[in-house]
Amino acid sequence: MSMSYRFYEGFSQSQKWLTVASVLLLFLITLAHYSTNTHDEILHHTYRRLYYLPVVLAAFAFGWRGGSLMATCASLAYMPHAFFMHHHQDPAPTNDKIFEMILYVLVGLLTGWLVDREQASQKALRKALYDRTQMEEALIRAGKLSALGHLLAGVAHELRNPLASIMGAAEGLERGLQQQTINYERAQKLLSLQQRELKRLETSVSHFLAFAKLRTPQINELNLGELVKEIIELAQHQEQKGQFVVSSELKTQKLWADKDHLQQVLLNLTLNEMHASKADEPFEITYLFKETIHLDQAYLCIGVSDKGVGITDEQKERIYEPFYSTKHAGTGLGLSISSRIVEAHQGYIELSQEHAQTCFWVCMPKLESSDGVMK
Repeated sequence: MSMSYRFYEGFSQSQKWLTVASVLLLFLITLAHYSTNTHDEILHHTYRRLYYLPVVLAAFAFGWRGGSLMATCASLAYMPHAFFMHHHQDPAPTNDKIFEMILYVLVGLLTGWLVDREQASQKALRKALYDRTQMEEALIRAGKLSALGHLLAGVAHELRNPLASIMGAAEGLERGLQQQTINYERAQKLLSLQQRELKRLETSVSHFLAFAKLRTPQINELNLGELVKEIIELAQHQEQKGQFVVSSELKTQKLWADKDHLQQVLLNLTLNEMHASKADEPFEITYLFKETIHLDQAYLCIGVSDKGVGITDEQKERIYEPFYSTKHAGTGLGLSISSRIVEAHQGYIELSQEHAQTCFWVCMPKLESSDGVMK
């Protein structure tokens, strides 16, 4: 008894239900056959064909083995009533009854074979999906390791140069003091070099920390016109000459975001666009606005556009990489940090370019409150 129970426990839930349903149907159909009056030929014809139901159910549960076994059981259950009960026999012709029982077995085998084939295909598909998932996870791990290696190489490069300058200045001071050959002007120059490189080192470390650990956004309602006005005031202190243009549509728009984060992103894009302007030509930065739908989500987008030298295809592929910069003194973390900030808001940055006019679109989800409710 315990062995049969353990065997039954090895079935899946669907196999259990199909087994119970097929056995119950077999019993009820056989009971109806044996309890129906011999003269009710239509009912007997109906019952005889109803035996296909438990056969098909068993085939669905256990393939050709289950179908053929249930077909055999149906034939054995029907056989006494078909041939041996002279006073209560199925009135159908003998050939019809024999042919019907043969069909039970054929239907059970055919249905079971088709079910086995379908299950084998599903098993192969599941294995293929599992293998693909494993491969994707392996590629993701390899990509993370590659990105980490690239990141560490960038950090080492950014820190090595100022450290080498600081070390060289310190050694120069040490030699001069030991040999008493250094004058005040030379010492002051070496100290200034150290201070400059230490400041550069601090900036690199700050940028790296900002990239590595981004604080959780504090979502508030922002007036884009006021925010852009503040960014322009900050950017005007740069040496470049030019003008800022704010579209009338943007001035009245509002969205929900972290003010400091969004200001950091837009200021970084503004400074990048200013530095990308052609040499000896005044820049022209334009702030634009648009609404868009992306993957069934509504977004509000702020565009920062310039008429600079443009971006090459190679640069497009790498501009978001950490420590990649086209500027001589750039750290290469500005766009990487900006991208992470926008992603933390469930948004995205999009680049569009027409001829030499480049526009970075910062797209944030369209919300009506800080809890993320859509308008």
